[in-house]
Amino acid sequence: MTLTSHRYFGWITVRARPGQALTDRADVIACAAVVCFAALVLFHFHDRFWWPQADGAYAHVAERILAGEVLHRDVQDIHAGHINLVNAGAMGLFGMKMVALRYPLVALTLIQTCLVFFLLLPRGRIVAMSGAAAMTALTFVQFPNPTANWYALFFFVAVLCVLAWVPRESRWRLGAVGFLLITLFLFRQLSGVLVGIGVMTYLLSEASLSTSLGRRPKDKFLARTLLSMMGLGLVSYLLLKTSLGAWILFGTGPLGILVWVGIHTDRGNRDVVKMLLPLCLGGLAALAPLFLYHLANGSMSAWINDTVLVAFALTELPFFEEKRFSLFLLFSAVSFLQPSGPVGLVNSLYVIVLILLAPILAYMTLRGLSRDGMASGTAPYLLPMLASFHALVAVHYQAIVYLAYTVAITFAGLLWLAAARSARARWGTIALAVFLSATGLYFHAGQSIDRGWIGIVAGSRSPVYAAPDLERVGLRIGAEDAAIYRDLVELIQRETPKDGAILVLPLGPELYFLSDRRNPTRFYNIGFGIRSESELAETISTLRDDPPDLVLYRPRDHYDTAYAARLMDYVRTRYERLASQGGYDIYRTWAR
Repeated sequence: MTLTSHRYFGWITVRARPGQALTDRADVIACAAVVCFAALVLFHFHDRFWWPQADGAYAHVAERILAGEVLHRDVQDIHAGHINLVNAGAMGLFGMKMVALRYPLVALTLIQTCLVFFLLLPRGRIVAMSGAAAMTALTFVQFPNPTANWYALFFFVAVLCVLAWVPRESRWRLGAVGFLLITLFLFRQLSGVLVGIGVMTYLLSEASLSTSLGRRPKDKFLARTLLSMMGLGLVSYLLLKTSLGAWILFGTGPLGILVWVGIHTDRGNRDVVKMLLPLCLGGLAALAPLFLYHLANGSMSAWINDTVLVAFALTELPFFEEKRFSLFLLFSAVSFLQPSGPVGLVNSLYVIVLILLAPILAYMTLRGLSRDGMASGTAPYLLPMLASFHALVAVHYQAIVYLAYTVAITFAGLLWLAAARSARARWGTIALAVFLSATGLYFHAGQSIDRGWIGIVAGSRSPVYAAPDLERVGLRIGAEDAAIYRDLVELIQRETPKDGAILVLPLGPELYFLSDRRNPTRFYNIGFGIRSESELAETISTLRDDPPDLVLYRPRDHYDTAYAARLMDYVRTRYERLASQGGYDIYRTWAR
């Protein structure tokens, strides 16, 4: 298939098939239309949701960084660092409100929409528009929260763009990819590892430049060793951290791609060394500023402990076992076959498609690779191949929210493959894009995560309202949440001085932020903060030296632990029961 080039903005070059009658002006108008659509959707939804604990965690850590505390040494978080520094910058720039943390993601989603448009443009203008619209409708607005996952998705798209648009001969290509991969990792470690495996697999599938000159490498030991190590790591992760259903749905495809590349790779040992060197140099350049930050502040060991040992242990908490995509798929299938009405039919089909996108894409990618072989190169499979590995992000916690982090770019990969097969496949996939985008926006964007499977399949929606009484929110939230937090904040501020401290157990970082009261401990979640006898003893010592004025304890929280119960035994010997409110038992110090 012969391609012709089209250049945009002076440096972006995309390629399109002859006969498509594309013009630069028409493409720019189409891209502008998609970006305008994205801007309207983001403007409407960016402040229409909150997840109190997650929003509170990001806001609490950002506020403490702005107050001069050192990340990981003085305040704990399980992310590698970039998300907290970006959040601190956003809050410093836009004000001490939770809504401030949304603004960088609104901007990145607009850019991301534009990038996906140009990634898909070689498959046709309508394909590009539908894929870009899906990147708006099925990403940030589905879960408008300043989570590191949205930043990771953006940098994944950036990696795709570099691999697709920068010529293989360019000395900057692999260095830029290494820089972006480590940057992605420093936003969210697991996403960085999974995307890194996908990128390495793709690079090892590219035909060797020496092969193109007629010199086929003989020794492929390094390439196959590297692929085997990545495969072993992926299998270990799937065995230890996921269920059998997730393994089948999301794991078999990437593992199949790894095996195919291991058999067909043309990369000799020298090629692998030449590939790894610039990748590592680019990665070191991305890592250096954060490394120097922790080296200068004496927080290196705490950084490694929080982001490796504590983060890896996260999925050992019992509530991770409660959700399964395989069960959700079965429940949705039953609802589809026995719908309660047209709304139930539409939403059960919507959920079924979202869960099956990843295995369908992986199957189509493997089928295409097996059919075309190495003779045609693997460049046409860049987007589908990497999207198949990125889809593994969803199995970390098998909830609809984690599907939202992956399905849009997975669907973009499906669009890419389907558009090349036949007119029927192209228009059928475009119609599916319209269906998913419309259903996602109308029934699911900005909706509470507490709806559960029944509420999601039923398409239930709840209204949200501004909360002017909660000055540090700036978001539209549910009326019940607004009432609960207004009363809790009023009680905290009434019972504690402005410079006073509170302790919220096992988790409640939003209360520190909303009440503008100090947290005397390093942690905001006891499930992460106290994992040993020594950490419990250190916390009790901290509370003796800097006793909080109030202690709020929510029993039966899924982050509750035996250490929280023992810490509360200490609290009850020194505090009196004041009230029960908003699900919390509230204790007041005797020293008043």
